[in-house]
Amino acid sequence: MSCCHTRRLLFRVLLDLITISLVASGILIIQGTKPYHRGFFCDDESIQYPLLSNTVPMQLAVYVGISVPVAVIALFEFTLRNSHRADVISLRNANTGGSRSWLIATYSTVAVFIFGMAVTQFLTDMAKFSLGRLRPHFLALCNPDFSKFNCSDGYITADVCTFKESFTAMDARLSFPSGHSSFSMYCMLYVILYLQARIVCKIAVLLKPFVQLVFFSLSFFTCLSRISDYMHHWSDVLAGAVLGIVVCVCVVLSLTDFGQYLFHRGSVCEAESQPPVSSSSQDVEEGSGTPFYGSTSYKHLESQEQQRLLQPGQPK
Repeated sequence: MSCCHTRRLLFRVLLDLITISLVASGILIIQGTKPYHRGFFCDDESIQYPLLSNTVPMQLAVYVGISVPVAVIALFEFTLRNSHRADVISLRNANTGGSRSWLIATYSTVAVFIFGMAVTQFLTDMAKFSLGRLRPHFLALCNPDFSKFNCSDGYITADVCTFKESFTAMDARLSFPSGHSSFSMYCMLYVILYLQARIVCKIAVLLKPFVQLVFFSLSFFTCLSRISDYMHHWSDVLAGAVLGIVVCVCVVLSLTDFGQYLFHRGSVCEAESQPPVSSSSQDVEEGSGTPFYGSTSYKHLESQEQQRLLQPGQPK
């Protein structure tokens, strides 16, 4: 790796760190403020549920949400770039005519993942603190002093809670949207889309959707648990899940290499019955009569992209 290329790489890493730090700073600034003080009605049944413990603690959600995608991406990038049967060539790499090491490829994918995760949290906290929606267990946690107000007055806006522990009291006003839902849905969908773009296995066709189902189930269970634990209203969970999905799709399609191939099929696991596409030495793996590139592979997409980039009238 040349010295110039190394400097460019380090400069890119520095810019990535600065960008992610700016988003993280926005999160800290928001969390340093107080949420909107929303009042309540005494007869509002939606905030009269009991206070339960978390089925999925936030620490567990963060650990799984970060470690699983990073581990899958690192393992798969290493496997692909050290396997003679792998065909994963992005258009950006093809245009430069180079091939990145698995470590650089892993960093590129993980850096975008972390950036999107920070964006998801930033937008989630912005909505939480701006709206201040009360959690379903608000009254159980607040334990209001009824001597300070009269329910016949209707909408109660005064601070009548007897429970004064600052963080917990503030958290009771951060119901919309669900942070667990937005975070878990973003993280699991990111790795699902990554696998969708990287893997096409014609031998075990159901293997990829099964693995994707496992990841989706983790996120879906987390979302459902927030409703059954009375931590969120169903609309909070739905909004959080939609937010995580939207951010993930936008980030993947606009910032990642593999996002370009979500609607194309490539060949990573090759079926024994796959017919040869070309008899040329470029399409046949050295020392074998088995075709290395399929008709729907990334090399085929690369060739199409290169032809598209040719200027009109330029000889092809």
